Amino acid sequence: MPNASFEDHTSCPTMAGQVDSVTHWFQVTESPDYFNSCSPISSLSVPNNLFGYQLPVYGDAYCGMWCYNPSPNSREYIGTELDNPLVIGQQYFVSFNINLAGAPLVVYWE
Repeated sequence: MPNASFEDHTSCPTMAGQVDSVTHWFQVTESPDYFNSCSPISSLSVPNNLFGYQLPVYGDAYCGMWCYNPSPNSREYIGTELDNPLVIGQQYFVSFNINLAGAPLVVYWE
């Protein structure tokens, strides 16, 4: 998977919903967020940001998204193209590092 740690980017986040600035990644729905220590905006920085305190597993960056928001029934996803096509019959293992944000469940960006 390319750029799995979200380190490579075209620009540092300056507003919410800038996953498209992460090299090889794109937003699929809604507006998932990109957090990086290079951000000049404290609410989008790392490790302290609008959603609490979280160190990246690797490097200086991570992405954040709603898995499920009951009001207004929304979800956020990010996507990337794999380095190689999947092979039929081949077994694959995928792992994610996740963290429950320390902020209220509903946060509105303006």
